[in-house]
Amino acid sequence: MGTLSLARRLDAARKSNYNLTVRATDGHESATVQAYIRVLDINEHRPVFLKSLYEVRVPEDTSPWKDLLQIQAEDADRNSNLLYSIHSSLPRESSALFHLDPKSGILVRDQEIGIKKNFVKAVVHVEDCNDHAPVFLSPRYELSLSNMAALGSEVLRVTAVDKDTGSNAEITYSLHSGNTDNIFSIDSSSGSISVSKALDLQPLDRFHLTVKATDQGFPQRSDLCSVHVNIRISENTPPAFQSDDYLAEISEFSPVGTPVIAISASSPAVVHYGIENGNSNRTFHINPFTGLISTQKHLDFESCSTYKLKVTATTNAGAVSKTTVYIYVVDENDNAPVFAKREYFGKISEAANVNSLVMGEDNTPLVIQATDADRDANSQLYFEILEEEALRVFKIDASMGTVSLISVVDFENRAEYEFTVHVRDSGEPLLYAPEPAKVTIRILDLNDCPPQFTSPLYKASIMAPPVRNAEVLRVTAHDEDSAVVYSIADGNLDNAFSIDSNAGVYLKSNVYEIYVKVEDLRTPPRTAVALVNVFIDDVNDNAPHFLNLPYSAMISDDIEVGDVLYQATAVDKDLGENALIVYSLEDNFELFRIDPDVGDISLQRPLDFEALNKYVLTVHDFSLTIQIRNRTNPIFQTLLYPLRVPENVPLFATILHVQARNPEGYRLIYNLQEENATKHFHLEFKTGVLTVTNPLDYESQTMHVLTVRATDSVTGAYSEATIEVEVEDVNDNAPMFSKLTYSTAVAEGLPIGTSVLQISATDKDSGRNKELSFQLVKTEGNETDFFEIDKQSGLITTKDVLDYEDTTHFDLKVRVSDNGTSPLSSETFVRVNVTDVNDNPPDFVNPQYDTTLDEMAKCGHIVVKIQASDKDANDANNLKYKILSGNEGRYFNINESSGIISFSNVCKRNLDPYYNLTVAVSDGVFQNTAPVNIDMINRNRTVLISNKTSTKPSCENAEAGTRVIRLAAIDPDEGQYGAVDYTIINKLADETFEIDKDGQIVTTQPLDRENPSQRVIAIKVMAKDGGGRVAFCTGTEYQVAIQSTVNKGAPVIQIIAYDADDGKNSDVTYTVDKTGEVADDIIEINPFTGQVSVKEIKARDGSLPFYNSTVPVQVKVVPPEVPIPKFSEPLYKFSAMENSPVGTEIGTIKVKPDMPVIYSLVDGNTVESNKEKVFSLDEESGTLVLQKAIDHEKTKWYQIDVVAQGNHNGTDVASLVSVSIQVQDVNDNQPVFDASPYRAYLAENMPAGTTVIQVTANDPDTESNGLVTYSLQSLPDDPHDINEVFSIDPDSGWITTMRETDCESTRLYRFTWRPRITEEKSSSPPASWWRSRAGEVIVTMTTTDRDVSMENRLVTCYITDGDALGQFAVVQVDEGQWGLISKEPLDREISERFTLQITATDGRFQSPVSVELHVLDVNDNSPHCQQLLYTEAVTENSPINQFILKVSASDPDVGSNGQVSYSLHGPDASKFHLHPRTGELFTLSVLDRESEVEYNMAVKATDGGGRSCQADILLRVQDMNDNAPVFSSSLYQVSVFDNTTVRTPIAVLYAKDPDTGINSEVRYSLVSGDDGFFSLDEFSGILRLERPLTSDAPPTFQIKVKATDRGLPRQLSSLTTVEVQVVSLDDYQPVFSSSEFTAQLQNPPRWGQRS
Repeated sequence: MGTLSLARRLDAARKSNYNLTVRATDGHESATVQAYIRVLDINEHRPVFLKSLYEVRVPEDTSPWKDLLQIQAEDADRNSNLLYSIHSSLPRESSALFHLDPKSGILVRDQEIGIKKNFVKAVVHVEDCNDHAPVFLSPRYELSLSNMAALGSEVLRVTAVDKDTGSNAEITYSLHSGNTDNIFSIDSSSGSISVSKALDLQPLDRFHLTVKATDQGFPQRSDLCSVHVNIRISENTPPAFQSDDYLAEISEFSPVGTPVIAISASSPAVVHYGIENGNSNRTFHINPFTGLISTQKHLDFESCSTYKLKVTATTNAGAVSKTTVYIYVVDENDNAPVFAKREYFGKISEAANVNSLVMGEDNTPLVIQATDADRDANSQLYFEILEEEALRVFKIDASMGTVSLISVVDFENRAEYEFTVHVRDSGEPLLYAPEPAKVTIRILDLNDCPPQFTSPLYKASIMAPPVRNAEVLRVTAHDEDSAVVYSIADGNLDNAFSIDSNAGVYLKSNVYEIYVKVEDLRTPPRTAVALVNVFIDDVNDNAPHFLNLPYSAMISDDIEVGDVLYQATAVDKDLGENALIVYSLEDNFELFRIDPDVGDISLQRPLDFEALNKYVLTVHDFSLTIQIRNRTNPIFQTLLYPLRVPENVPLFATILHVQARNPEGYRLIYNLQEENATKHFHLEFKTGVLTVTNPLDYESQTMHVLTVRATDSVTGAYSEATIEVEVEDVNDNAPMFSKLTYSTAVAEGLPIGTSVLQISATDKDSGRNKELSFQLVKTEGNETDFFEIDKQSGLITTKDVLDYEDTTHFDLKVRVSDNGTSPLSSETFVRVNVTDVNDNPPDFVNPQYDTTLDEMAKCGHIVVKIQASDKDANDANNLKYKILSGNEGRYFNINESSGIISFSNVCKRNLDPYYNLTVAVSDGVFQNTAPVNIDMINRNRTVLISNKTSTKPSCENAEAGTRVIRLAAIDPDEGQYGAVDYTIINKLADETFEIDKDGQIVTTQPLDRENPSQRVIAIKVMAKDGGGRVAFCTGTEYQVAIQSTVNKGAPVIQIIAYDADDGKNSDVTYTVDKTGEVADDIIEINPFTGQVSVKEIKARDGSLPFYNSTVPVQVKVVPPEVPIPKFSEPLYKFSAMENSPVGTEIGTIKVKPDMPVIYSLVDGNTVESNKEKVFSLDEESGTLVLQKAIDHEKTKWYQIDVVAQGNHNGTDVASLVSVSIQVQDVNDNQPVFDASPYRAYLAENMPAGTTVIQVTANDPDTESNGLVTYSLQSLPDDPHDINEVFSIDPDSGWITTMRETDCESTRLYRFTWRPRITEEKSSSPPASWWRSRAGEVIVTMTTTDRDVSMENRLVTCYITDGDALGQFAVVQVDEGQWGLISKEPLDREISERFTLQITATDGRFQSPVSVELHVLDVNDNSPHCQQLLYTEAVTENSPINQFILKVSASDPDVGSNGQVSYSLHGPDASKFHLHPRTGELFTLSVLDRESEVEYNMAVKATDGGGRSCQADILLRVQDMNDNAPVFSSSLYQVSVFDNTTVRTPIAVLYAKDPDTGINSEVRYSLVSGDDGFFSLDEFSGILRLERPLTSDAPPTFQIKVKATDRGLPRQLSSLTTVEVQVVSLDDYQPVFSSSEFTAQLQNPPRWGQRS
């Protein structure tokens, strides 16, 4: 046998089973066996808690069986099976309040043998819950208070206590209801009620206050108590007037002592009345005891139409009250009309059409004006013409006094009319002006009669010789329109005749056919022409006339006696003997004779050359110069060189080659003798070639006479010839207008042919080049359809009648052209402004106006606005409105400027059912009328159903016809509006009962109480009056079931009522209606929450007047064994995000214990109570689902009721619970600025911190989603860092400056600001920025009217201010939706902002709103160039970027449309820079006058929309002395013979200075090398020999010559060298350089060409 023994200690907790294999062996064989060993555990360990102390805080309202604390312990023994139990408790009875789960407890024990225990301490702290409502010490307080109690004095202190602790017991007090007009106030902490307003001003003598005590717990609980305050009237109480003000009317004809009105004031003491002020001139008297006010002086409406009396009522104790009495004086017709002037003058053209208005002296329509000091009908005037003769020609507007034409007039028949006009008013009796007014009308003559000669042909003859200025013939013409003037039109050869402008022909010098023209003095003139034949015999009236003048001859000194020197030739225009010519010399010097017949001049004796070499002979009136030359003198080809040179001849062109022959064979020197000849011409001294050096100008000088001298370079002998250079005119000057632009004004409606403006132009050219003609240039417009211009005179006249309403101005483009071969022209613009004439009558917008007005409307209420328009611009703002008829009772007033008719029933008199007014509008000349029909709305007051007036129990099985109850509905209206009909409106009751016209309800069939449907029958009755107003005796019905064993105070149902008012008016309190069949001591209701167990509930709001609403509640009592559905929560609260999609599950409503019920939603009657079916409920699961989108900004919460209905053994049961759903906001709205863009103006140099503008943005989101902060940002293209200049308050949006600003450096800042979400609202009026077409809706407005009936919700909107021109209208888009439209296109340049006052009225009430419109700009205006031509002079060589001028253009548009940019155009534009923004012109390169004298460019001003205007720039370059004179050669080589005579010219030097003016005048001087042998003429440059060239003289001279200009500020000069070679006559022999010379000429050769 083998024995197993323990080798070491066993531990069952670690290993409880062992499987051992045991083997037995005999040394040879072996066997094995298994041994199973189970280790038994013993309880050797004590349980151990995981914590030494457990502690928990538990609210006192913790529901039973709710887990509070988890206790845990461990036991090292295996299978210890720990059990937990409560060992003890403090206080001892608290152990009964807690339940210990065996798996979670405080006391622990095991179940093994040898039980071991352990203990732990658990502390449960019970926290206070707000489970007690405050309780007032007394539910009712009552006291008496003097009406003179001082403000702030304590009335009563109420006290409430709360059994809770901490904040749950903190009580605040408030006045819940009854505090009419906030008379009292209560300290929220102490409960002290005090007086906050004077009690003596209140009409109530009792106040029923409800004080509310509310704790600060959650949920808050409260209690109410009533405070009844009885007001005790003090003897010092001021008297109380029955009305705040009194109104009365009295005729101004009332005699002294007429009673006006009696006023009274109530007071416990005796009252004395007096008038404190307003009683001007002591017109009224008040009886101090009765308060009767009467007149004590005569009244005059015209002096004072209204009196405002301040009346006092005083007691003996000194208490004083005051009231206002308005006394309106009724106008009577006691004033006759008075003419403004005793005499009126008018005028009208004889061409005027019928119905044309007679114009006054100031070219406006003639209006006979009169005034009447009375009002209304008493002041409506009626004008009439007294004379029958005048009535056949003229008519006068009876209302306006305008005079017009009714038949054609003829100036030639009658030039003037005189008549009288009388005027009367329309009052009773009719009153006339003291005397009529005299009217004189002149007929304006039209040039409709041409002048006529007495004969178409006149003949006359005169005897020879005639006497100068002798009358030849008198012609006569007559014009019925005007005086005439005479002129000779044609045939007056050699101006032989002249004509007096009045009449007659006079002889100045055969037959003449003379055409005489006569024209009248009108514009344009009418003319006639007559032929006059004048026969004249020849007389010797013409002197002989020499030909080929001037005469000049040169003869040689070797001429012989008898030789003919010259032949003079003359002609005579006379005939016969009168044309015979005899020649004679006045002085012959005894040397000459002339042949008397042929004019030959010959020598009659030898000449002495040494004595005199020049003779001037006079043949009658002409001179002949005879010059005797030596045989050695040079001989010119001719002594006179006549030239005709065009003024545009090129510079340095050869115009003449002067040649002379020297008999001696020596070289000739040519020069011009005149000092100033070199200004335009240069004569080459060697060749005699004459060239033009400076431009010729015909307009400056037409003839240049030059003397050319040819001098023998050796002997000094010379001869002279004359060069006559006649400058021919070239058409190089364009015509120039006398003004750059013209502007004139012409009135509209003037007849065709009216003179508008005469423009003039000049041309510096001559002959046909200066003959001008005018024409109108056709443009894109239609100007040429309305105007024409006389080609010769430039007179612009109309060719059509102008109408200001169609076109306000015309821009004519006029071109003037000359008659040159290549015509030149210029253009100008003529702005013709058409002035408005009142030629259009005003028109009403609507032909008829229909409106309604409530009889209860207040005085001043807008009835209707009538609107008229006038096409005449000047009259649109001057329209006057008035009521012509239908307002005899003075119930209505009309604003004469706006046309708004308002209600003015100041004395509250009875009104007619309707009024038909006739209104008129006038512009001062014309008048138009329209009917206004006003239907009065008789105010249908509300029907009120009183309490039940009689009842009788209804027994089952009672006979049909049994009376049940009688209802009484009260309607304070009269007539049809006061007749009431009753109707039972619910089907079940209507089948069982009926109601008669008196409100008596009777049964129609027997009733059966055992029938569940007839046990309790709700009867719903509607009372309706004749005006459609209704009242109901029941509302929505609540049904609920409760167990019969329900405890007192257990909640049964909650009734919820809503009031649409605000503030106290919306506070609802609930009470049990005393008429209910359940006793008040059984039924109670929480006045604030509506928690009830009642039959009928009444809900009342919180302010006077109190409005109530009742609803029946059926409480069904069931046996205690019947279970009633019990909801898992007493109130369900859910939340949903406003962006939750449709179909989202909001929450689940559950009933426990689980019993089969059907869930349903109670139909709501407000948006918040699910009226719009936003939520749906699954009837089986109770899941609340969203079925319509929700919006936090529209509805922030929903309060809906859920009913759970079930059945237990045939008994229907139901429970109701409220569900509150909070709509949570999400950030789904962006902030929106009130305006965009904002514009602000800031004066420069303002200190830092200056406020600029406030911007506001709104975000409809709430809390953080609606919070807006502002920041500034620079525009992308703005170089400024805007945050360095401006800052913005991130909260308020006020923009202020950071530093001073400078207009000269920066005139405009543009930047943006960014809002981030805000709740802040702007204080600005609503604004709308607009860019719209006529008829489109600009702004949409919404009107709401809480009235129920459609009749009372009929709203009309009028524009009552800000639309003087009637440019806007309000149209109805939909019910409650109104659109503001424009009736015509708006022009921002005329008005960029409109502030419209729009008033909505329903006939009784009215509400205004302000709409601010900003008209946005469109690019409808082209830039306007300030000048069409800019001229400026700029000095040459000016530095680059030199400022020259500034062009300017304006554009009335704004923004980019009004931003003008400038650009430069033309071939020379690259030399200049035009700043694109400022228009400043600078040089871009250095200018050189010698290269370009002037620059013509065009500047274009373009706005941001592409529109442009253009102006021309003419720059004249002024000369600077920047060029030195330049000699024609750098080296002059001259040879001179040694025997040359002294003072003989040897050379002529020439230097040209390209400058102009004084800068180009050259002076010559010798610098060196002349050695005294030579002299140089300072002006002509002639170099002469001054000393004989003897043998000791140098053979060569190198003479330095300087040419100096006269320029400023410094003179410039240049040098040249004259090399003079002295040649000995003995050595000189001329030698040709070649034996043969050849040349080529053009065919044909060009004139002046050198070969």
